[in-house]
Amino acid sequence: MPVRDRSSRQMSATDKMRIISAGVNGSDVGMELWLPYDTGWSKNVMWRRGRLGRVYKNESSAALCRSLAQLIRTRRLPWRPQKKLHVGIVVSRPDRRADSHNFVDLICDAVESGTGVNDRWYTGYWDWNDSDKSQAGITVTISQWGGEGEDD
Repeated sequence: MPVRDRSSRQMSATDKMRIISAGVNGSDVGMELWLPYDTGWSKNVMWRRGRLGRVYKNESSAALCRSLAQLIRTRRLPWRPQKKLHVGIVVSRPDRRADSHNFVDLICDAVESGTGVNDRWYTGYWDWNDSDKSQAGITVTISQWGGEGEDD
């Protein structure tokens, strides 16, 4: 049986995720990330039906979610669990086949896992644009403003 050379393998979508900027400015916390375009982010791909009607999360979508959550946690920013978290998602898609709003659920699940802020505290926006294949990707902006305590 031949031995695989792992050093020459193509980089997966999780290997290409990166933090554009992150930091704390007074009581404001923020982070901007870039994710490669991958249809695994879509909720249309995320859920699968197994034998006997059992529904489960597709492993490739689950791996994307885990990787993004881990990337967010690497900066150890002081996210406050009961303050509004502003999440912006812009999908630069390589073709018009994908509905960008289907990407929001899984990305927000990963943000929840990475920041520790329940998604009931989320506010924000999503948008899309068409791009050529080499520029396709997803930009995620996460921010919290203000001091301690709960928002009303």
